[in-house]
Amino acid sequence: MTAQPAAAELKRLGSLTIGYLPDGVIHAHPGHAYPQHAHLAQAPELDLLDDRGQLLLSVGALFVESPDFRVLIDAGIGPRTIATPSPDPSTPAGAMTGGQLLESLATVGMVPSDIDAVLLSHLHADHVGWITPGDAQTQATFPNAEYLLGENEFAFWGRTENASRLTAPTRQQYAVIGSRRRDLRNGDSPLPGITALLTPGHTPGHTSFILDGGNGERAVVIGDAMHTTAEMAHPEMCWTGDLDPQTAIASRQALVAELAKPGTYAIGPHFTGTVFPDA
Repeated sequence: MTAQPAAAELKRLGSLTIGYLPDGVIHAHPGHAYPQHAHLAQAPELDLLDDRGQLLLSVGALFVESPDFRVLIDAGIGPRTIATPSPDPSTPAGAMTGGQLLESLATVGMVPSDIDAVLLSHLHADHVGWITPGDAQTQATFPNAEYLLGENEFAFWGRTENASRLTAPTRQQYAVIGSRRRDLRNGDSPLPGITALLTPGHTPGHTSFILDGGNGERAVVIGDAMHTTAEMAHPEMCWTGDLDPQTAIASRQALVAELAKPGTYAIGPHFTGTVFPDA
């Protein structure tokens, strides 16, 4: 079969409504994405490859609503395209492409001013793209939102040597985040039913989020701690963008243990087909 991006989807988790809001897709050469473990991602039974043999990843945001708040977890890549290289001259380069998030938000009856907070797993470009409505624009897309992110993440991307990385937030996105920022430590509960779970390695302050609607079930939004279902089965796999591979492996192993707890399932924002593989 040929991989398909995750479609818009709503789930109930007790008092919480969770929705996946598509923004775009990522096409990446398996050998670039997983330099040492491409063969594991190419297993036919996983259905991770598009019709050109490239990995297909979903890009979007999660919408979480309760009687008390409406928040996003991450903010897509926005209306832009970023090339992903190919290590094989015979295979074309891929790309990260977005632009659909605001339309997806409208399908659940929301406009940007309805969002109270944006919880950021990390500050890579494909997770902060709609913080501003365009790369060179300085206004906030979500004018009433504060920005919650893991401790050390904001400081890392403020350093000159990191701000110039291809996957860095734009200067304008970074400024908007900084204007209403709240840092999260492991175990913090910034909103009822949401707990921060620091999962560093992909970036220094990468954060997953545990959602608990009070019905005996829990969901863990894993962010980029795992990009594909292959990493759930093989946490030793390292994505090309993992800045600290050994720490990233340790975080994946900890997530596997967390997901093994009764009533707990994963939400994988980059997963193909569905971001709710076990729900």
